[in-house]
This record gives sequence, structure tokens and C-alpha cells, in this order.
Amino acid sequence: RLQSDAKEHWEGLASQLLLQQMDGHVVEMRAGRGRCAIATKSFQSGETVLLDTAAIAVMYDDYKAWHASIRESVHLHGQLMYDMYRIARVHDLLSATDTASLDLARAFISLHPSPTDTLSPALEAQSAIALESALASGIVPATVQLPSLARVLPIFSCNAHQFGSAGQSCAIFVHVAAAVNHDCDPNCTTAVERTPGGLPALRLEAARAIAQGEELTIAYLPLLLPGETERTAMQRRRAYLAEHFLFECGCERCAAAEDPCWD
Repeated sequence: RLQSDAKEHWEGLASQLLLQQMDGHVVEMRAGRGRCAIATKSFQSGETVLLDTAAIAVMYDDYKAWHASIRESVHLHGQLMYDMYRIARVHDLLSATDTASLDLARAFISLHPSPTDTLSPALEAQSAIALESALASGIVPATVQLPSLARVLPIFSCNAHQFGSAGQSCAIFVHVAAAVNHDCDPNCTTAVERTPGGLPALRLEAARAIAQGEELTIAYLPLLLPGETERTAMQRRRAYLAEHFLFECGCERCAAAEDPCWD
């Protein structure tokens, strides 16, 4: 039931003009952009625009403790084990009976990509192998919610904010921060901070002056690496965003880099 409810919830987002409103920003639907975080007042460069607490956090220390507890029975390592751990974390939410956990599970499953989106071949294969391994090893028991579990890694791929040493921990945000889209000339920077309660929080700061009514944007990846031209950087960004975030960037910076003068 949760899977069908989540699908109806996701499809219903288009008819909801306001998902959530906080001081200074609102989430709404915009043609060609989907959910967007919009500034409802102006912000000066360096000003905190948003501070949003994570709904789900995957802490590397917790993962290491979990891995140590099952290493004698499950002889798998590396990225596959980490993928299985993330699936197990969400499975616990999907299997819960309390209202708070179910609401959180619905919010997680409603995130991009939708059930009808086409995944990149690499992401689809990664997700299938991890779920199959989790089931075969008994880490995740057989469940009627397999369609939801099959979407766990794609949702993490498209929504997780990495932090900590070498980005080994990650957090998922389901409120306003979840609607902050990518741009290759973003108006906000991000930093993940620890809160007194233990859950990380995402802080957005204005990278420049932001006008009321302007969409809040961040960069999902490094924009220009050493040795790159604007054109080669654009090609790298578009390839990465298409594979991991399932869209081709059409921002003004990428469009300008298509000009032959960058060859």
C-alpha cells in the first residue's frame, strides 16, 4: 500500500502550489523545472538563506559498526556493502508501524526520481545488484514493498548530500532543501553541519545577491576542474548529471559553452 500511496503522493505534487513555506522561501512547481525553492524575500551575499535538518542520515561510523557486526556471515565488501546498508536503513522505515516513520518513508519515496523515470543503465544495474544481494544475504527479508526498495539507491543518487571525511557520510532532506535545484552558475553555496540533536543540517548561503522571486540554486558537482576549458567542463558536467541525477543541464553557462569558440 505504501508504494501506491507514494506514487499517488508524487503525482499529486504537481497540483500542490505550496509544499512547504518557511521564512524567506517557498516550494512550488515551475514548468520545465519541477519542484523549485523560490526566494520570497531578497538576500545579501553571504547571508544564510536556509537551514534544513536532515530526515535521514547515513553516518559512516554507524555503517562501520553495522559492517563489523555481519562481516562473519556476509562476505561482501566495498561499495556493494554500503549500498546494501542504505537499502536496509530505508527498509526499516518502510517496515515501521508508527506514524512518524511512515510519514518519513512516504516523503523519502516521493523524492526524485519518480517511479516512471528512466534510470541510467549504470544506476539501474547498481540498484538491482545491491537489492538482489541484500535479499540473498538475508540483510533485507522478502517484502511486498520491493518496488519501493528498488528506488532507494536512485533516490540517494539524486538527493543525498555528502559530508564528513572524504564525503563518507550522507544525508537526505525532504523539505525545502529537497527542492533546491542545480545550476552551473548557482546563487547559493552549501555546507552540511552537525546539530545538537545529532542529525546533520544543510546550510545554504547566498553566493551573491538574490532577488525576491528568484529560484534558489546550488551546484551538484565541481564546476570547473584544473586543466578544463569551459567546453570540456560542460561536457563532463552534463555526462555526470545525466548518469547520476537523470537530467541534461540546459543552464545558461552550459549553453554558452556549446559555442565553437571554446574548442
